[in-house]
Amino acid sequence: MSENGGSPMSGREEEPNGAPVERERSVSRDRSRERSRERIKKEKHSRRDRDGSRERKSRRDRSRSRSRDRKRRSRSRDRHRRRRSRSRERRSSRQRSRSRSRGRGKGGRSRSRSRDSAGGYKPRKRQEPAKPAAASMFATNDPYAHLRSKVSSDPAEAMRLWQEQMLKSRQLVLAQQAKSAVQQANKAQRELYIGNLTAGAVTEAMLGQVFDSALIAAFPQAAAPGQEPVCKVNIHSDGRYGFVEFRSPEYASAALQLNGQINLMGQALSIGRPASYVDPNKVHQAAAQAEAALAAFQSAPAGAALVTEAGASSIPTPYVVVAGMITPEVLEDGEEYEEVLLDLKEECGRHGAVYEVKVPRPANPQAARHLFGTGNYGKAYVQFVDTAGAQKARDAIHGRMFAGNPVSAVYLTAQAYGVAMAAMEQEAAQQQ
Repeated sequence: MSENGGSPMSGREEEPNGAPVERERSVSRDRSRERSRERIKKEKHSRRDRDGSRERKSRRDRSRSRSRDRKRRSRSRDRHRRRRSRSRERRSSRQRSRSRSRGRGKGGRSRSRSRDSAGGYKPRKRQEPAKPAAASMFATNDPYAHLRSKVSSDPAEAMRLWQEQMLKSRQLVLAQQAKSAVQQANKAQRELYIGNLTAGAVTEAMLGQVFDSALIAAFPQAAAPGQEPVCKVNIHSDGRYGFVEFRSPEYASAALQLNGQINLMGQALSIGRPASYVDPNKVHQAAAQAEAALAAFQSAPAGAALVTEAGASSIPTPYVVVAGMITPEVLEDGEEYEEVLLDLKEECGRHGAVYEVKVPRPANPQAARHLFGTGNYGKAYVQFVDTAGAQKARDAIHGRMFAGNPVSAVYLTAQAYGVAMAAMEQEAAQQQ
């Protein structure tokens, strides 16, 4: 032992505590660098392989393109050769025919059956093409020529012809509306909305069977084969609601009474009318109005304007009265009344500048159903800034359908419009 009492190994230099950790970090860094180098080499090799593959593919595509071009040129040369060969054959054939004809004409026996005293071959005369007329290059097929031919320079006659064309077009529109109004009541009355379905668990066959079983109990005749109440079932893609089409409107009305009474997969079905449903009474009323208007047009003399409004004008004016867009429900509900006013002003404003829109409304909105159709209730009065805007708007609105009702628009005289506005102001004063 040493004099200071230390260990015999105390003369050996001891390593600090952090040296082994530093060596491990150095080794780890070296390994990481090596892996990075290997990864970079692999990426270079793979990139080189991809580039080579693209280049080989490009060379193959170019080779195929050149091969196709060679084949195309070869086929084109073959076609040209065949054409030249056929052309040479035709020329030689014509030359042989001409030489035989000359030989027969010089003294040989002719085989021609012509009665010409000269005998032999007689060439046909060339037919000269017909010279086109000087104005043919300007000729066009005008489908409206028959209409323009009837236009008169007299303004009164031109207005009469224009009214006649408008009456004919209006007649066609009303005829189509009379048919569509009846057809509209068919499918919409037979279809029901079915909601609150279990998504993914209810199928179309299952839903149809549920309604068939429920309705057969009330309609025994529906049990016959081919007379099932349900015709078609359509379930939405999310499986939460669907539509069921029945064989008749009676079946649909009976199924509507089962709202909330049928449980399917633990949930009560919600049954209602679809958004496309139209009240049958309104549909039949619209059809009757369209047919009546059509009959009135057919009975009206040609060129006469069909006006039934008091104070109506046969010529365009800035004042228009519109009927068919106002219903008793509109006059009862204040919000709906304002919405219809805005809609009417916006629709008319698309065709011309609108000065004002007035719709008579009773002092007591609850009495609108009783007063509707009397006086000016149910009409809308529109004043335009000029006559041109009123004419465009009237032509666009007149004859359209609004909520199942045909819309009519008639010009008013300035005096009739003033009388209507005075009546509205008097009624407003009585309300105050």
